[in-house]
Amino acid sequence: MTLPRVSLRPVDVRVLVGCGLLFALVTADVVAGGLLTHLDGRLRDAVQPRPATPAWMDALGAFGDLGVAAAVMAIAGLVAAHVHWRLWPVMLAAGNFLAVEAVVYVVKLAVGRPGPGVVAAPSDYPGYFPSGHTATAAVSAATVVFLVLMMRWGDAQLDRAATVALVAGSVVGLVAAVRTVLGDFHWPSDALGGLALAAIVLIVGFGLARAHVASASTSAMRDGERQ
Repeated sequence: MTLPRVSLRPVDVRVLVGCGLLFALVTADVVAGGLLTHLDGRLRDAVQPRPATPAWMDALGAFGDLGVAAAVMAIAGLVAAHVHWRLWPVMLAAGNFLAVEAVVYVVKLAVGRPGPGVVAAPSDYPGYFPSGHTATAAVSAATVVFLVLMMRWGDAQLDRAATVALVAGSVVGLVAAVRTVLGDFHWPSDALGGLALAAIVLIVGFGLARAHVASASTSAMRDGERQ
């Protein structure tokens, strides 16, 4: 069985390592009840009771809803697959969505962190760290932006599309993170963990797409030389 290749630029490796270390450190702090956990309480006291969030923040935060995220990523993947007449956009959208939701659930289950709000969590809710809403918002927005740009720019601009998409997804994820903290749904460190996790998923996902596109291009060139 051949493992899928991941093509990463030097900047991707640096960001991936940095976000991986950040996620590991925040997770360890939350488990141990360290400095960030103490700061979480201070920051929550500073912003509660919650102020009303503006409509534009609620709109961007909707990218973190599972139904919305699944729908927009599926649509973007299917449209991009039709435009390119290839299957990889659907695989990228599905892979990014499933990866972020699986990791969020497993870590939530392992950490089992209680939430900050007065609203009781559902009986089967695994925990609050990391913020799945934040991670989902960043991943879904970035994936949609990437696929839209690839439809406009083509394979030659894949690196540029990945960079723009990562920045756009991080901005949407940050808005969703602030919204979850202001709404008293998550601690600030939950949101920070969600942002770091989203960046990891996106860099790996875009790296897989880059490797696949490069491999397909090389195969097409070889086929052309044989003819």
